[in-house]
Amino acid sequence: MNSPSCGLHTAGRISKITEIQEIYGVITLLSFDEMMSHLITLYKLGADGCFIWTSIQTRDSNGNKLYIDVNSGWGKAIVDFIAK
Repeated sequence: MNSPSCGLHTAGRISKITEIQEIYGVITLLSFDEMMSHLITLYKLGADGCFIWTSIQTRDSNGNKLYIDVNSGWGKAIVDFIAK
């Protein structure tokens, strides 16, 4: 399954940090604090940028399509991080 991801390319390496965690077969979105922590870590590692993408196939635990809300959760963390 494709999931929203954030990649870091440093010195020929690509690391992947996903905003979605799969726990016991249930998809849960990362919280604001978890996503902000990932973004801060990428920044501290020297990333000049970050690609964030998702797939139309991504579904939540109820089978609904993923809705990216920039006013809460991991979406807000991205907006707030960019604003800094």
